[in-house]
Amino acid sequence: MSSKKKLSSYESYEYFGEFFLAEDSYEVKFAGKVSFSPENGLVLTYSISDSRLPREAERLFAILDNGKKCTLIGPFDFSGGTMRFGSINTKFGRHGFQHLLVGDFIDKDTKLEKCHFTFGHMQDFFFNKGHELFVAFKDGNLHEIRSKEFQLNVKHVAFGHNVDSNLRNVIVPEIDSGDLARELHDSIVELTNKYPKQSVLLRKSLEYYFEYSTNSAKSVENIYDDLYKISSLFSVFMFKPILLDVVEFIYNQNRIQLLSSQFVESRTLEVATSKSNHFHLPINNKKVSLEEVVPNWLQHYEEFRVISTTLMFETNFRTLHSAYSDIVLYITQLESINHSLGMSKDTRFENPIRHYGCTKLINNLEVLLAKASKDSVGKSLSTVRNEIAHLTQSKKMMNKLNLSEYVEIGHLLRLIAISHLLATVGVELQVIHEYQDRLL
Repeated sequence: MSSKKKLSSYESYEYFGEFFLAEDSYEVKFAGKVSFSPENGLVLTYSISDSRLPREAERLFAILDNGKKCTLIGPFDFSGGTMRFGSINTKFGRHGFQHLLVGDFIDKDTKLEKCHFTFGHMQDFFFNKGHELFVAFKDGNLHEIRSKEFQLNVKHVAFGHNVDSNLRNVIVPEIDSGDLARELHDSIVELTNKYPKQSVLLRKSLEYYFEYSTNSAKSVENIYDDLYKISSLFSVFMFKPILLDVVEFIYNQNRIQLLSSQFVESRTLEVATSKSNHFHLPINNKKVSLEEVVPNWLQHYEEFRVISTTLMFETNFRTLHSAYSDIVLYITQLESINHSLGMSKDTRFENPIRHYGCTKLINNLEVLLAKASKDSVGKSLSTVRNEIAHLTQSKKMMNKLNLSEYVEIGHLLRLIAISHLLATVGVELQVIHEYQDRLL
């Protein structure tokens, strides 16, 4: 990954440009503006006066006002635009689209094989921000993760500035600073005199990034789907929305940057950008083997997609309706988890809780349910689900619980569902219990 400034999915951008259907049909073009924000995604604002332009297109190409080539991946349908009638008839409007590639023209038949990418809070997952000097730069792969369709490598990239003879000024040999500073300063002076035309890179920061290489070339859309699946796993690890941040394709020795519409609600974006600390994360890189867990996750992604999606779009805001929805969803999932574990159907709601729950989680759930029922945990959960889901069911428990209690019950049940996910992909039970403790 190069040190040049990258397009980030957490920022907003706006570009004016000339847009056309193909590189060899530049004479049929129109003026427009591309805007991007995490909340609204990618939007093309257009004004078309050339009647030769078709009403529909799978993708568009453009020269932006910064002089860069770009590709817009649709599809586009301009038939819904507004007409202005005059000496020249024009059509104008706004059209959303999925992907913007900045740096080259990429037609629909072009397949790509390699990209670099990061996601939100990736640095927090691997080390504690502000303590970069405690991490030595390592060349090569820090992690090598292989799946059936692609390989992921975790790498370091260091940022800094060149220093030549001025390197001697970095160390101040004060009189009372001891022999180390004086000898180091003298050695630097000697070396810079010996190699006057050479310079070194003085490191200012260190970052981690992923290198993605597919086993067989894929379209931009298919590679994006792979990256989305990977980021959703880290959303589970960190228990917060984790959005793809920087995505940079390597194609014909060019670096092509990608922005994609994710349509993130403002509350979700607020949670996604909230501060994280490496040591306070529910799971960080020291607690899992990425080489084992990531391939397992990709195999089970569809199975657990509902759970990861709730975290990818988390708002940390609940109404009574959403609290009810959480409870019905996760109690229903307890049945499926119980079946996967091969446990007794008679206690299907309670078995997964006893199997995965830490002591604190189980106690908290028992105390909450005891406020509304004297039955067992499993029986109480069955009752409250039926009361929420069935209109004619007598509301014996529902009326005894308030919103905050419903929200907490839903949270505890979600932790059990997530615990089953983590166990399935290879996370140890002790780490799962620590995960729960962090979130209680």
